[in-house]
Amino acid sequence: MKKKQTLDPKIQTAQSFLNIKDIKDNHILHSNDDYLFSYIWVKAKDSNLLNENERGNFFLNISLAFENEKEPWQLISIPRIVDISNLINNLFDLRRKTNHSAKLNLLNHEIEAVKNMSSEGIKEPLIFLKLWQKNCKNGESIFLKRVNDLTARLSERSVKATVFDKKDITYLCKIYADLGQHHGEDDGDEIIPVIKSEKNKKDIPISDIHSLLSMLTPVGGITFKNSKLIVGSTIGRIYSASRFTANLNYNWLVKIMNCTESITCITFNLGNSNELADALSRAVSYGLKDAVSTKDARMQKQSIKQAEDSDELLSMLEQEGASIGQVSILTMPFTDDEDELEEVCRRVSMMYAVNRIKLCPLGQLQQEAFKTLSPYYPPDTRILDISERIMPLQTLMGGSPMTVNIYKDDNGLYFAKTVDGGIMALDLFKRENDRTNSNFVITGKPGTGKSTAVKHIIENLYMLGVKILLIDPEREYKDLCKNLGGSWIDCGGGVAKINILEVKTVPADEDDEKDQLYTSGENVLANHLRTLDIFFATYIPSLCDLDKARLKKTLIELYTEFNINWETDVSTMVSTDFPIFSDLYRLLEVKSKTDVGYENLTALLFDIAMGADSFLWNGHTNIDINNNFICFDTHTLNNAGDNVKRAQYFNILTLCWKIISENREEAVALVSDETYILIDPEIPQTLMFLRNISKRCRKYNGLLAVISQSLVDFLDKRIKMYGQALLENPTYKIFFGTDGQNLKETTALYNLSESEQNILLAGVQKEALAFIGSQRVKVRFDLPPYKIDLMGKGGGR
Repeated sequence: MKKKQTLDPKIQTAQSFLNIKDIKDNHILHSNDDYLFSYIWVKAKDSNLLNENERGNFFLNISLAFENEKEPWQLISIPRIVDISNLINNLFDLRRKTNHSAKLNLLNHEIEAVKNMSSEGIKEPLIFLKLWQKNCKNGESIFLKRVNDLTARLSERSVKATVFDKKDITYLCKIYADLGQHHGEDDGDEIIPVIKSEKNKKDIPISDIHSLLSMLTPVGGITFKNSKLIVGSTIGRIYSASRFTANLNYNWLVKIMNCTESITCITFNLGNSNELADALSRAVSYGLKDAVSTKDARMQKQSIKQAEDSDELLSMLEQEGASIGQVSILTMPFTDDEDELEEVCRRVSMMYAVNRIKLCPLGQLQQEAFKTLSPYYPPDTRILDISERIMPLQTLMGGSPMTVNIYKDDNGLYFAKTVDGGIMALDLFKRENDRTNSNFVITGKPGTGKSTAVKHIIENLYMLGVKILLIDPEREYKDLCKNLGGSWIDCGGGVAKINILEVKTVPADEDDEKDQLYTSGENVLANHLRTLDIFFATYIPSLCDLDKARLKKTLIELYTEFNINWETDVSTMVSTDFPIFSDLYRLLEVKSKTDVGYENLTALLFDIAMGADSFLWNGHTNIDINNNFICFDTHTLNNAGDNVKRAQYFNILTLCWKIISENREEAVALVSDETYILIDPEIPQTLMFLRNISKRCRKYNGLLAVISQSLVDFLDKRIKMYGQALLENPTYKIFFGTDGQNLKETTALYNLSESEQNILLAGVQKEALAFIGSQRVKVRFDLPPYKIDLMGKGGGR
């Protein structure tokens, strides 16, 4: 007779622990003890974006969403291996849409690099609501109505809320089965990451409940010991929060719920107001009585504090009608290395201690506690009896327990890592809430990683199919341009020419601008003459008003000679249809023979038409602008005068704006490095031109990136109104290490906190303070080696 096979006791414990009877297509898990469970993925907006009044109203509204929940509910956060499925799928989509060899090479390497990041075990929090109900007649329909009603109420109050479907529930249970393991593509696509778009979902090949339970049984089983438990290869310890302070700050739960070293479970039961009032009244009496009876000063203070806190809660309940209930907080620090468990527990305990919350281990109740924070058991009454404390619902919601510190857009590419190692994936062209444009401002002193970050962002934009226009005064980007198959153009004199006399469209000011440089109501030639005013003022600052008037009159006559007047449609003309500087000089020479007033002007413009500067500007525009990466290199101008550098820099900007504004369907990024070169307080119109590009490029599917070592140059009182607008307008702001006056200016302009100032003052290489709209986060630009190799030798790395 064949001997009956016996299971490992740990596996038997694990299988008996699973309280799963079935997972139905109607989003409900049925348990063996006849409970119904459902789960809602939640993500609230960051309350740091709100002022004090808005924040209070926001949390009050969320609290109102839960006031109809007479049954208890749980809010659970569980760390999971970072989900890269959207990121990978986005890269695959981009790869399918291109046949450009350099871009294909870039995308292939990026796919491998992102997969490697995921395999490193980087974690992120998954925060969800767990609801349950004892099954009864018509129980499923009643329960589903409750779930859908709560989901709708949360969605109405700026909380993203999505009910888990069958695949999501299975994935959730799988996470609890193997806390330290990776789930997703490497599991043969059996389990897909939770909350994904429908097109990414795959059928889970489960034929029956036995197959399901086998898959959800922890590999290695479950062992419960005194003060710790082992789930598969993971060891942990469950604590309860045993002491709360009455005055908890806003956002007190954000770090707790986003901790990637522990599972956190908050159980809330709204309770009966009369019973709570009686309990609070008794607590006040007992506290005062104990304070009088004890001779221990420490115990006396604790009793008085207990009485005061209970009295405050009683006032909120009786006088303000606040919703108050019983709250229980459990946390389970865990690790794959038993030797590290004590250190992980210490770190988690310190995180609670910051909010004056004490954690107490649950000792021999580890199994009951693990059931309480699992997906398929209701809370254990023994655990609740030990851990429940009275708390206003709004205090709980004011802690922002549904705020997730994950910066990952659905169509994003890898951007950086958060300081706790989380992957940030941003869609730089996303328009939502406070992300109103795609512009960047990036600052930092040399050696902090600024140039590397800029090149990384350029590579990302190039992968997206964005046309790159790069102004490079220090020849830092030549290698990158060549490696990506771009067009490198030496704009320092020689073959390449950009004819400033070619009439181009200009970025008109916003309608509400008081100090306008250009107006949308005037024709192209009239506005282009203003562009020439700026160019000549930059190139020849000594021009007097009379010379300027003579020059403008001559320019009008010159354009007339070339059949260009106020009504001409220049969009149909080609570069050779426009005059060049030798044409202008010829006309000035003719005029100077009959009017001595033109002699000085003719002499001043000799160099640009016939002399050394003619190699820069005397000729028709001959640059091929069809490449997707154009680098305008001005390095050879470093020995030229400031007037020549600024004039050529401005000249390049006029061409870049023409490219940006020609086709609204084409995404274009203008990256202006060392932008301080452009700034001349004596000629503020140059900065006004750049400010106008910053404000208007979003309407043409473009972005402007302003790169500089400091902000001081932009904030000279003579040009501050334009420079400050240029710095405040971008959605994305990245500040690398700095100090001195620049740190002071940055602090004043962006209202930096002391901790934010310390990040910049430390000047750690690769680390920066990043603004994403109104959200602020410390980031680290850890880049894959292939990206560093593509950057070449120019600039820092």
